[in-house]
Amino acid sequence: MQYRTMRSTGDDLSVLGAGAMRLPGKRGGIDEQRARTQLYRLIDAGVNYIDTAWAYHAGASEPFLGRILTGTYRDRVHIATKLPYWMVDTRADMDRLLDIQLDRLKTDCIDYYLIHNIGGASWEKMLTLGLVDFMEKAKQSARVRHLGFSSHVGTEDFKAVVDGYDWQFCQLQYNYLDEFAQAGTEGLEYAASKGLGIIIMEPLRGGMLTGLPEHIAEPFDKLGGSYASYGFRWLAEKPGIMTVLSGMNELSQVEENIEIFTDPQPLTDAEHAAVKEVERNILAANKVPCTRCAYCQPCPKEIDIPRIFRVWNERALERNPEPISPELINQAKACIKCRKCERVCPQSIIITDELQRFVKENT
Repeated sequence: MQYRTMRSTGDDLSVLGAGAMRLPGKRGGIDEQRARTQLYRLIDAGVNYIDTAWAYHAGASEPFLGRILTGTYRDRVHIATKLPYWMVDTRADMDRLLDIQLDRLKTDCIDYYLIHNIGGASWEKMLTLGLVDFMEKAKQSARVRHLGFSSHVGTEDFKAVVDGYDWQFCQLQYNYLDEFAQAGTEGLEYAASKGLGIIIMEPLRGGMLTGLPEHIAEPFDKLGGSYASYGFRWLAEKPGIMTVLSGMNELSQVEENIEIFTDPQPLTDAEHAAVKEVERNILAANKVPCTRCAYCQPCPKEIDIPRIFRVWNERALERNPEPISPELINQAKACIKCRKCERVCPQSIIITDELQRFVKENT
């Protein structure tokens, strides 16, 4: 396993990190036996950074990790989790939520603590409520080792957060499809220039970059190699990136990722050209930039927004799509435009408009 030293913390972190947002599921929950097997395999292979959050798996991710990361397994990993700013109304809420997370994770200290998806108005709100005081005291009390933030905002709002505190690290969405989306390359390089360690989320766009149809991925097919390997190697060669989080939910993905990150090779000129061509092909075909994170769920009208967008995108990409059924169309029609989903969408998708467009195009 390849490691990089985050200068701001002094920790040697595995370049492959385990994301706990997309653990294998079973009957609407986590398939704990499979998830445990996969995470232990990753740790035994040298992965030492595991990322979770309060909201992942409808609140089940942190408690699950608390149950399985005991003894030597806890000693061998850095646990990262996040303060859910949307649940904070007072300064006291911050301490209350952190204490609950420590209990859920069955640890007395969280190694890497992030303010979750912060930026713009949410950043200003948290500052007003006493965020800086909370962070300083959480670190002084040894409940938190290192402080950072995750964000899905645009470049300028991202830079404002970088400049707003003496952070040690940050986490941003980045992949070959998102060089100019959200913080983008400019934001990544800015954070790195300020000495922040960089953690990457959504390296394969929620898995979308791994299941490309032949007419989209033809440039990769001509060269050989898995689609995932192109996305991961493209990231691994970027300066400043410490760890790339992968949301693995199959043992085959675990094994492939271990192999890739044991010694990730820089892309050749031909491979770089293939990545750019595949990127152009995807952008020309894709309907909506949904990563199926499910932050928009539950919907008050029980609309399965991630499923609707997945089916719509997969049909556009001709990727063995599920049919666009009357059920999905009726779900989209049921939208009452409350915009609750839009307030939490990390991709800033105007979901109500896209649901209307989905109905119009498919009726």
